[in-house]
Amino acid sequence: MCEGNYLPTTQAAEKTLELLELLATGGEKLRIGELAGRLGVRRKEALVLLATLESRAVLRWDEQARVYRPGRKVGEVVRHYLAQAGMQAVEAAPRTVKPPHPAGSRTARGGLRRVAAGA
Repeated sequence: MCEGNYLPTTQAAEKTLELLELLATGGEKLRIGELAGRLGVRRKEALVLLATLESRAVLRWDEQARVYRPGRKVGEVVRHYLAQAGMQAVEAAPRTVKPPHPAGSRTARGGLRRVAAGA
């Protein structure tokens, strides 16, 4: 599958799109080996794809969460696409994180019940 140290161009494009789709689903933290396995490539090839996307600002590494997230380039591409399609981009409001309630508090227990119930 690999010529030398790199994937052939067509396969690299396919694997890059698969990688973006995998990461776009979010939710789970996939290690490099797991990503490589799902893509059907070697670990080194997955690293090259990730590093390339990060260098182009398509992805960014979130050190705190230890996951790749969409980079600024994704927003730029989406805004350009929407502008060409005659639509308007909606800017996301910044998220604020409320401090957690003490574990034994009534509010914390109520919040846990709502989450468990699917609220």
